[in-house]
Amino acid sequence: MNSGFNSALSAISAYTSRSKTTANNIANLNTPSYKAVSAIQQSTSGGGVAVTGTTTSQTQGSIITTGAGLDLAISGSGYFKVKTSGGEVGYTRNGSFATDSQGKLSDTNGNVVQPEITIPGNAENVSVDSQGKVTASVDGQTADLGQISLYTFNNPDGLRQGGDSTYYETADSGQPREGVAGAGGAGEVVSGSLELSNVDLATEMVALIENKNGFSAQAAVIRMTDETLGSMMDIKT
Repeated sequence: MNSGFNSALSAISAYTSRSKTTANNIANLNTPSYKAVSAIQQSTSGGGVAVTGTTTSQTQGSIITTGAGLDLAISGSGYFKVKTSGGEVGYTRNGSFATDSQGKLSDTNGNVVQPEITIPGNAENVSVDSQGKVTASVDGQTADLGQISLYTFNNPDGLRQGGDSTYYETADSGQPREGVAGAGGAGEVVSGSLELSNVDLATEMVALIENKNGFSAQAAVIRMTDETLGSMMDIKT
């Protein structure tokens, strides 16, 4: 009796964790380059189940044209390298870039693109080609402002996911390889565009319904077990 009760409790906990993961995917449906996360569920030695971790789908999202010169998408493999305000190095495919107060190319979270690229305040017609080369018209002259590198990993599934679509190197991911876009296995840079999230709303809604139904079924098991135990206690007294 207790075994069934404990199994139902563990299942409710697992369905709750899975629902939170699904809800987070849906909340990030419109977040550029967001990658859908799935909960990893395993059986326990006690006959129950537990969510032991998550896995991230690294499939590419659709690319849309925005027309903004500093919006950059990656068509193919690779990540942009950024440095956070705390000095930590991260990797992202969210190329919604702009300049900070010092003219440095940064993402929407204020993380500075690495290697650093500074765009002068008087720069006009800033453009980025498919290989990541940044040019602009400065004082009437064409100026090379820098090169945006792309970074690839032997096992991108091993990256640790942080907030705001930023990922971090781990032993499982292996060390990053710096390269030029369009070469060495790295994808190409598509300027004036952004990669959408790869979340499939229909899939997430089905998962949400399955989690809800599963939660309800296990709650019913707990209620029935509780009622049965109560009846047995009444008989004994």
